[in-house]
Amino acid sequence: MSMQATLRLVDEVTGGPKLDERRRTVRHPAFGTATALQNCCSHDGDSKRICTLELLNLSDGGLGAVARDPIDLNSNISVIFSPHGSESGAQLHGRVVRCATTQRGHEIGVRFHARPAA
Repeated sequence: MSMQATLRLVDEVTGGPKLDERRRTVRHPAFGTATALQNCCSHDGDSKRICTLELLNLSDGGLGAVARDPIDLNSNISVIFSPHGSESGAQLHGRVVRCATTQRGHEIGVRFHARPAA
């Protein structure tokens, strides 16, 4: 018998289980910006595009953010967090799994690539 806790999200309107939710890690609200480096394929070969992300949420498995321009689904992306104070910066790699147009821009979801265990 598994002792693993199960998180069940509830739809705010119906009160029933939220069926479209597939997240396996808890997302925490995030504030601030990060820099995204997207690998793009063009007819001239591979190129890179840089954009600013306005963070919405962050977890061990991914992040949610708003970008000014759309980012291609399934494209590889590096998210760079600048150093702040005594904290060192970080660079995480993932894949764009969602991009939806909103009033604020384009809301994206990034699933981080699995990192090998230490």
